[in-house]
Formats: sequence, structure tokens, C-alpha cells
Amino acid sequence: MSISIKKNNLSEKIFNSIENIKGVGPKTVKLIKDKIGLRVIDHLLNLPTKYINRYQKTSIKNSVKGDYITVDVVIVEMNIKKGYFKRKIPSRIITFGLNKESNQRLDIVYFNLYSNSFSKLYKVSNEYTVSGKVEIFKGIPQITHPDYFIPKELNYKIPRYDPIYRIPNGIKKNQINNIINYGLENLNNLEEWSRDETIKKFNFLSFSNTIKTLHIPKEQEFYNPESNLIKRLAHDELLSNFISLMILKNKMQANNSGILENDLNTLLLKNLNFELTEDQIKVINEISEDLKSNKPMLRLLQGDVGSGKTIVAIFAIIQVVGSGSQAALMAPTEVLAQQHYQNLKQLIKNLDIEITLIVGKQSVKLKKTNYENVKNGKSKIIIGTHALTSKGLIYKNLKLAVIDEQHRFGVNQRISIVEKGKDINLLVMTATPIPRSLALTYYNDMSVSNINMKPKGRKNIDTSLISIKKLDSLVKGLKRRISEGSQIYWICPAIEFNEDTRNLTSIEEREKYLSKYFKNTEFNIAHGKQKSDERDIIINNFKDGKSKILLATTVVEVGIDVPNADIIIIESANRYGLAQLHQLRGRVGRSDKQSYCILIYENKLSEIAEKRLNTLKSTNNGFIIAEEDLILRGPGEVLGVRQSGDANFRFVNLILHKDLIENAKSEAEFLFNNFEMNSKKLEQLNEIFQNKNALISLGG
Repeated sequence: MSISIKKNNLSEKIFNSIENIKGVGPKTVKLIKDKIGLRVIDHLLNLPTKYINRYQKTSIKNSVKGDYITVDVVIVEMNIKKGYFKRKIPSRIITFGLNKESNQRLDIVYFNLYSNSFSKLYKVSNEYTVSGKVEIFKGIPQITHPDYFIPKELNYKIPRYDPIYRIPNGIKKNQINNIINYGLENLNNLEEWSRDETIKKFNFLSFSNTIKTLHIPKEQEFYNPESNLIKRLAHDELLSNFISLMILKNKMQANNSGILENDLNTLLLKNLNFELTEDQIKVINEISEDLKSNKPMLRLLQGDVGSGKTIVAIFAIIQVVGSGSQAALMAPTEVLAQQHYQNLKQLIKNLDIEITLIVGKQSVKLKKTNYENVKNGKSKIIIGTHALTSKGLIYKNLKLAVIDEQHRFGVNQRISIVEKGKDINLLVMTATPIPRSLALTYYNDMSVSNINMKPKGRKNIDTSLISIKKLDSLVKGLKRRISEGSQIYWICPAIEFNEDTRNLTSIEEREKYLSKYFKNTEFNIAHGKQKSDERDIIINNFKDGKSKILLATTVVEVGIDVPNADIIIIESANRYGLAQLHQLRGRVGRSDKQSYCILIYENKLSEIAEKRLNTLKSTNNGFIIAEEDLILRGPGEVLGVRQSGDANFRFVNLILHKDLIENAKSEAEFLFNNFEMNSKKLEQLNEIFQNKNALISLGG
């Protein structure tokens, strides 16, 4: 029996685009879609980072700088600048409190203000309720750009516990609130997918009420991953993940024809100009036995950064192609797909095998030719991005799909590639290993291979910690290293300075600094706001040695291979999780040159941050680092922005939620075994948690 969940067949408004919400225009959509998501449900899953008790402090007289207060006031004077003024020139509304605070002044200040419409909203002698953060200017309390400034009779609209969200630049809080409120109003038609036993066992609310309580709490909520609210979402996320894995396995339950070893494997081995490690040989044999068997393979390949996973996958690809079938390799970015394409062409240049590269941005003519070659079987190896799952791309005889950096793909995309043929073998690879302590529990009966050994000749990366105060002396040393042939990655946590990143070093800030020491031709800049074509050219220039320093954000975290790069500098290193730091460090150490990782930290380190950085300094082993990352991770890092480096889940903490894993497995088996009666529920669950933007993964 073949089982599948229908996609995009739901009528519920929470699965619609935010473009359908009144007041959400094209500019808002553009700013918000890549940061949070395009669907309403994506915004409901974007939980508040904290809550402000708006009515905890209600006195102007007793307030101090930094307090959030909510007070009733009367306007006594309005000094509104005419027209539109720059930030230097504020408009000021002078108010006084009511009743016992009638002699207490509170100024309301606005910058960048259009005065025409504003003067219609506020009138002298009228009473208002204002809520915001107190500042002191020349001894007078003031609130700049208050969160709420509304007629007193409408102050019931100000929530007691006001949720605060991470908001993309250019977006206002009320725009986010508008989307959230729309979603909450339409969060009523979801059927409960969890069994009554689970609800009672963990004292869960329904999914709808859990989301509502997190966005509109009746009491002060704190981000405790062990709270029933977060555990409910974690259980749902695990449940969706296990069900998706079961669906994937169900699609692969056909009889495999058996793909035998052939002469091409021997020829490939002769073409190598390096010696395989014992781990690589072991895993190549494990995969080969899977391919020979009468059941399709479903195997996860875990290997540390720079451990040589790709060559292992290539041996599997060649075994399949040598048996007369097609193989596909899917990468998360065009740069990485292009890199795989060029490397594979070089490796099999003496073999008569047609390779095709398929990415999103190709000419109509080239795309048509590529699609035809895949369909008629001329193309034996197909390399690309998620474009490999496009509806119009038809494979003649696809028997192996390899997914690189698999945590970058949603489960639906992995299911889509398996649906591109019959009896497809699936190999997924990751350089972000799940800790050994949880592997058996989490992977269930999925086959797992590990590569721990580095290729021969590779040296451990020398990792050191320095304070930001020693930046000048560091740069002088780097100038010498560049003159000796070094290339350097310089990683910053932010692109530009703004209120949200005021405590983080930005590329904008660091570019100005480096310009004092280096010529503009010596360094280049790569970040996520650039068009992909522009960014790819910059990265390739660095790879070709045309620039010596690549100043970048974490867009270079995965897969980019520049053997000559031997130094990576990571600023604000104490702001990253261990696993992500280890991934970034893996950009160097890709040749026999001694490589260096320099972690720059700000001011005084917290105890946990110091332990993290010292762990990275003391070991190059990604599996040890994964274990330590879970132990050292703070509760505040479980949710929201990926600080911990755990890209596998949005809500699940694999240490604190171990009790949920077995229950979610059992629940998944029950739902899957009664699929027909639960299909609508599972359709909803899958659509919520397995969307391609979700931070989930299959098998780790």
C-alpha cells in the first residue's frame, strides 16, 4: 500500500499567504517572507522572545530609565515639526499625568514624522493612555516612539502581558501583531491529532489553545523548554517528523532489482590522486551492500566537516550508473551544486558518463536541453539544487538520490525526490551529527554510517581565542600571512548596524575598519541580502584567489571548498552555538596546510560562553562537540533564531525532551497504521511542521 499526504489541499486560512491579509502590502511581504515565512502558520510558530507586563509599573513619578510603564496622560502642548524631518529633529508632545500625578510631566517623542496625519490623531486637552520604555532627557522622563499611544477609552486594547517578537528590519510591531491576530482568529478548525492518552499523560492543551496561550498569555510566561506549552509543540514536531519518515519508508517498500558493483568503481578508484581512509572504505562497502540488496536503501551518512563524505557518495553514484541507471545529487545552494558538478567532472573525466547540472537560474534553451537529456536517459548523473524535484523534470530510470547537507531541506523535498522514480535508494548526508547518546533513540531503524577519520595529510585546525581589544595587533599579523600566500574568511554575525544588532559586529562596520589596512581589491563581501548571482561571483573570485579576504556572514557555513583558505576569523564568537562554530571552522583545513581558527569575543565572557569556546579550542571532533553542545545549551537557545547550531528542530531539545521521543514514536505508529481514518489530521500536522521553511530534518 502506497501512502502519501496531499500537499496544499487545505482550506484553513492559516495555511494561506499573508498577502491575503488586509493591510499587508507587497513591501511588507518582501521584507518578511524570508525571515519568518509567507504562510500565516509560519508566523504563529514564530513565538515571542519575551513578554512585557504592561501594567506592572503605572507611575511617572516612580519610574526610572529603562522601565516599561503604562500611564494615563493629558496632552498640554504639541510641538510637531512641519513636513517630513530627518532623525535629528524630533517632534515632541508634552503631557502630564492624571489625578495624583497631575504635576508629573512625560514627553512623547517622535522622529521621522509625517506631521499632517499625526496632528489629526492627537489633540491638546484630550486624555490618552501611553505605554513604552522610559528615557530621561534633561531630567524629564520621556518615551520615544511609544508602543501604545491611544485614546484613554480604548486602552482595553493594550494587553497586560504583551508579547515581543524578533522583527525584521523595516517592519513595525503592529504589522506583526496584525498577522498574528488574523492567524489566531482562524485557528479553530484543526482536528486534534494526538490521542487522549497523550494529552492526559503530559497535561497538554490542544494545539490551537497552546498557540493562543503563547501569543496571548493570561499570566507571565517564560521560555522554559520544560513547560507544557513548549513540550506540546516539541511533541507535535517529533510526531510529524516520525510520520514523514514512515511515509518515506512506505514509498520505498518495493523490491529493488539489486545494483551490483562493476568496472566503473575500479576505474574511479584508479582515478583518485589520494588514498581513502579506513572509515571511507568501510562506509563505501556498507552502501554497496545496501544497493545490492533487494530492498531500497535508506541510509544517513554522518561525517565531520572535511571528513570526505562526498567521495563516498560518488562511489555509490558510480555503482548505480555502472548498472545502467541514473543517480541524482541534490545540494542546498547553487554554489555547492556547481562545486559538486566541477569536482565530479574532474574525477570521472576518463569515464564515458554524461553529467548534467540543473539549477534554478538557467537559460530556457539550456534548461530544455537538460530536461530532455534527463528524460531520454542520456544524462546519467544529475546534480542540482531543489530544482531536481521540479514537476517538469522527468527521469528515465532514477535509482539513487543523494541529498547533501540534508538538514537544509524540508522532509517534503526529500519525499519529492523519492517520488521521481521506482525503487529509489536514498542516501542523506550531514556534517551536523546528532550526539551518539541520542542516535539510536532518534534514528529508529534507519541505517546510519559515520565517518570520523579525516583524509590523510589533513591537520587539526589550531583554534585560539582573542579579545576584540586585540584586533589591531591581529590585523598586522594577518597582513604578513597574506603576503605569504594565506587566504582568510572573516565572519561577522550581522550585515549592517541597526537597533536589533547594536551589540553585534556588522559587515558594514568591519568593512570600514579593514579598508584602513587593506586595498579594496584584497577583500570582498558576501552576505544573504545580495542576489545569488552576485554572491556566487564573489565566492568564486575568492576560490580562484582573486581576493585574499572574504568578509561574510554565515552564508559560507556550508559546503564551500577553498583548499588554499587557511585562516578563519569569527567575530562575536560567544554569540554562536558550538555546532555552528564547528561548521564555520570547517571552511578551513581542507588541504595539507596548517590552518587556524581565531574566535574573537566581546568584553567579558559568560561562564557558558567560555566553556563553549574552550570546548571548540580543545577538540576538532564534531561528535564530541555535538554532545557538549546539548549539555551547555541554555534554555533561551531552544527557541527562535538558531543560536545553538541545532538546525534539526525549532522546538525540540533532544536532552530535555527525551521523554517525548518514545511517546511520539508510538503515537506516529498508531496514526500511520490507521492512516485512512487519520489522513485529514496528518495532512494538517504535516503542513504545519514539514513545510520547506521549517527547521526540521529527517534523521538528523
